[in-house]
Amino acid sequence: MIFNQFPPNGRFADYIETFIYFKGYSPPHSIEKVIPDGSINLIFELDGQVRSVFDNKTLEPKQNFSKVWLSGIQKN
Repeated sequence: MIFNQFPPNGRFADYIETFIYFKGYSPPHSIEKVIPDGSINLIFELDGQVRSVFDNKTLEPKQNFSKVWLSGIQKN
């Protein structure tokens, strides 16, 4: 697996904390629960896979994402 994390420079430095790139991540599970940390993430998906948000009770997909999306603070 490739994992790179680096700070932005130039004009991005005032607005972006970290750039993260990873490739080849294959977890042994199909659903992953992520604990919110208060950050907002702009995610660019480069591997062609669709990502999903799951219902906490039924574990059925509620919403699917591909290409680019925002993850983080949300309001119902």
